[in-house]
Amino acid sequence: MPDAKGAIGPGAKAIAAARAQAEAVHVNFEAHVMTGHPVPAICDLKCADRFDLLVIGDLGRSEFYKLLFGSTTDRLVSRAPCKVLVVKRPQQ
Repeated sequence: MPDAKGAIGPGAKAIAAARAQAEAVHVNFEAHVMTGHPVPAICDLKCADRFDLLVIGDLGRSEFYKLLFGSTTDRLVSRAPCKVLVVKRPQQ
């Protein structure tokens, strides 16, 4: 599993910004760049043993979309073995 510092692409900029904000207020920050389906990959981190909080984003898909395809965020909230904070995308 590559370290977030070695991330390539648009995600690297977001990770760097989040890391800078966390360090500015003395909050421990750990990021992981992973492949595969996100729910089992994130739950496999065994976050209950290592993390106090899992922060994830919500893309704001419609209820119809969620009904057809499901929601990764909903699955993580119900399956993650630690507390989960969901951050919604700002209204545009």
